[in-house]
Amino acid sequence: MSLEIMSLIAGALYKICSLLVGLVICYLGYKLFLAGVWGNAGDLSAKFNNNKVVLKSAAPGTFFVLFGSIVISLTIWQGFTVKSKRTESLERPTVRTKPAKPAVPATVPDFTSSESRK
Repeated sequence: MSLEIMSLIAGALYKICSLLVGLVICYLGYKLFLAGVWGNAGDLSAKFNNNKVVLKSAAPGTFFVLFGSIVISLTIWQGFTVKSKRTESLERPTVRTKPAKPAVPATVPDFTSSESRK
């Protein structure tokens, strides 16, 4: 198997595993809600630009679901791109040519002048 194919498979497996981990974390948070674990897990505050998010006295399942959602969102947001030497060589020309020099006009005798008729 070539290195490019192995890299492609490894990248795909990494993305699939990341999505599965995020889903499992969200599922565990959901199961905590169903089990009735409502203890105070703590407070969370986040600030970005002019926005602020505050989460006070949240249940433990909330943090699981929030963290799992962040993992899933980042996995999807980053996307999946494959770069190989073969595709890069198709984007860039391998042979660079110099622009052609303009042709020098050939000198043609002028038969219309009065001197050439004599």
